[in-house]
Amino acid sequence: MIIRASFHLSDLFNLQSGVPSIINMPYLRLLGINLLIVSLFFDYKAFASIRKYLLPSSYDLIIPPKPRGAPIDVEVEITDLRLITVNEGELSITIDLFIKLKWTEPRLNITNATLTAITDQLILDKTWDKKLWCPSVFFKNGIRGDMYLEKSPMSYFEIFPNKSVQMTQRVSVVLFCHMSFRKYPHDKHSCAINIGMMSHRIKTVRLKWSKTELSPDLYNTDYMVSLNQSDSVDCTDYDNPRAFACLQTALVLDRGLGYFVSRKYVPSFIIVSTSFIGFWIPSHSYPARVTLIVTSLLSLITQQVQTVHIYASYIISIHIWNNICTTFVFLGLIEFVIATCWDNNNINQTKKNKSCEDERRHDFHRPSCFFEKLFRGMKHFGSGTNQVDAYSKIIFPIAFVLVAIAYYTWVDSMEDFDSRVHKTPR
Repeated sequence: MIIRASFHLSDLFNLQSGVPSIINMPYLRLLGINLLIVSLFFDYKAFASIRKYLLPSSYDLIIPPKPRGAPIDVEVEITDLRLITVNEGELSITIDLFIKLKWTEPRLNITNATLTAITDQLILDKTWDKKLWCPSVFFKNGIRGDMYLEKSPMSYFEIFPNKSVQMTQRVSVVLFCHMSFRKYPHDKHSCAINIGMMSHRIKTVRLKWSKTELSPDLYNTDYMVSLNQSDSVDCTDYDNPRAFACLQTALVLDRGLGYFVSRKYVPSFIIVSTSFIGFWIPSHSYPARVTLIVTSLLSLITQQVQTVHIYASYIISIHIWNNICTTFVFLGLIEFVIATCWDNNNINQTKKNKSCEDERRHDFHRPSCFFEKLFRGMKHFGSGTNQVDAYSKIIFPIAFVLVAIAYYTWVDSMEDFDSRVHKTPR
């Protein structure tokens, strides 16, 4: 049977010029194919035998293994972690990752010599989660998705010669992330990933970190994502004997500023600076100055409406910047009104002085003309150029630059994370 199969395979791989080369085939190749088939056959029989007798008849998958009567340590490893989406309205993140749980199962019917003679590990499919004891690990801050690893459809087991079992699962889960947008768009968020035991307390099962790493090709258009190894901590409350094991790590999301600098800060800075040009336009040129100021004000309002913002019940930094820009343009409108009134007052004063000069010859003792003559040597604003505009040309730009620097300094000095982010639920 094996020889006939080998001839059949040789027909597939040794056709020369359309004529079967069975007669001309080297006997060494025939022998190699036969040995390969025999080896695969016996390997399959050996693996089937190991799988059949892997678990003793008295094995209870509900009871966790207790090596030497001590709590069993389950090593947790997270690899290839990817950030899929960030839902800022729901305060959640969607992540995709591979999680590996490794523990020792001394109850397995396997020896080092038996397994090493065949392979360095034995692969078992997902159906074995109903035969082997598995740690009931879940994501404590999960909202939906594969929150409970026992229900994950994508998993497999590896059995090693030292009777250690490793369960590997691919998980996609939505996690709650406490986000504070007070610094938006300069915000940075620390999204906790809390993993805990559900059915066994710390006197029976304990968790410990093995490794956490991001996917090498991780990319997000809105955030720079990092995973700080120092944030991978054991959050178990060991003072409480009835507590459950808990592990925590944190995914740090640092928002990129490129979009906001090019589409928000620079345009608004230019619009406000453009409104300052009105100080060089004579105050009596009403159409030009009104058009410039009103257009700048409408441009700012339109930009604020069209820009997508974070909807929060508290004040965020971008709102303060918008109010600063709007206030300076509005103050420019107030300055125009004051400058216009100042010009009108100077015109009336000039006409009044001229009237007093004409009447001086006729009625020197008239009270109004007497006081005008008394203070005639005093200089008034607006005798030449409009002094209100002259001062505004210097004060407004300098004040705006100083306020912009103060705004950036204030935002930069704010805390990146809310203190509640690092409080771990027990």
